[in-house]
Amino acid sequence: MLRSGFNKPRKGVDAGDHPPITPVKSARAGELSGPELTIYEYITANFLACISHDATYDCLRTEFMLGQEKFKLKGQILIDAGFLDV
Repeated sequence: MLRSGFNKPRKGVDAGDHPPITPVKSARAGELSGPELTIYEYITANFLACISHDATYDCLRTEFMLGQEKFKLKGQILIDAGFLDV
C-alpha cells in the first residue's frame, strides 16, 4: 500500500452520525497485551484492508460432456492479493 497509495472507496455514504472505528495512534511493542492487543490488531487490520486495493483473479470456466454426463469446472488463480495480504 505504501507503493500504490490509498484506495478511495467506490461507494457508500457518510451519514455523519459516527466515524468508522479506526486506530488513532500506533501502539509500541509491549504497550498492549492480551485482549487489548487482540482488539487493536483486529481494528488496525480491518482499517488497512478497507483502504487497500481489491484482490484480482484470473477465472476459468469450462463445460464438457463425457458420455451422457455433463461436467462443469470453474477455478480462480490469484493474480494480485490486494486487501487479502492484510
